[in-house]
Parts: sequence; structure tokens; C-alpha cells
Amino acid sequence: MLDTVDSSSMLYRLEMEGVCTKDRWQELFQVTQPHNDDHVTLFNDLHFLMVSLGAKESGTSHRLLEGLQELAKEPGENEQHQRAGPIGIPMCKAFIEYDQGNYSNAVELLYPLRYKIVDIGGSDAQRDVFNQLLIQAAMKSDNKHHQKLGRCLLVERDAVRPNSPLTHRLMQSALSLHA
Repeated sequence: MLDTVDSSSMLYRLEMEGVCTKDRWQELFQVTQPHNDDHVTLFNDLHFLMVSLGAKESGTSHRLLEGLQELAKEPGENEQHQRAGPIGIPMCKAFIEYDQGNYSNAVELLYPLRYKIVDIGGSDAQRDVFNQLLIQAAMKSDNKHHQKLGRCLLVERDAVRPNSPLTHRLMQSALSLHA
């Protein structure tokens, strides 16, 4: 599963950078599709959602979200299911909003979860895709407040990850988008 989530994260990051990843999503979708109803971890679920969105399998994306919504109703003792309502569902919705070009909605869903994402598991490097999604959504949003937030997040990112080529590219992109 580690290779699968890493592959989906890599493809999603590449896509946010403007790289065409179309055919690769279909290949990965064949691997993830049998596991979309497993709901073992929110971390995996979010990566499976990335794949279904990338493969343009909207039915699968919505079924994954609906599955989490059902688990959140009666999570029992399962910590991952308990986190589905406050973290997993809004994150899934943010990915879907971003995919549909509703960047402002994606920011509104993701920003309040910024410091809670650690609760879904994965390493800092693995979870960075969620930070990148927030930054990309903020930069692409029509909302001036979100655009300013995106620039602030980039300054913060630069302080935490100095000399990052990705951060510098995103900063240049933000400057050209909002000039």
C-alpha cells in the first residue's frame, strides 16, 4: 500500500505542477479500485480519492466520500472512523472542490484542518501534498483574502523548507497570477 499512496501522491503533485498524468491515473486506478471500500486509514482513503479524481472516475470518488460519511455516523471505537467526520470528509470534499475548479471552497474546507491533518497518519513528507493542495487552491482562488493567504503560506513554507525549488516556483507562480 505504501507504494500505492506514494505513487498517487507523486502523480497528484505532478498534476498540480501542470504535468499531464492522464494515462498513469488509469493504471493506478486499477490497483486502488478494489480497496476503495476498505476504509482502513483516512490517509489511504484520501490517496485513493486522488486516484479516482485523476482517473476521472467521479462515481468512485463520490462512493468513497459516501462510505466515509456512513462510517462517521457510527464510528465505534475505530480512531480512523472517529476522525472521518471532523477531518476525512471535509478533506475529501476539498479535493473534489479543487478538482471541479472551486478553489475558494477548497480553501474554506482545508484551511481549518491545517494543523489537524497530522492526525490521519503518514510522514511530514507524505502529508505535504495536502499543504501543497491548500497553497495551490489559495493561489487559484478568486478571493483576494485566499490569494494573500497563499502568499503567506509560501513565505512560511520558505522559512521551514529554505531553498526549496518547489517553493520558489510556487512563489513565482503566485506573483504572476496576482500581479
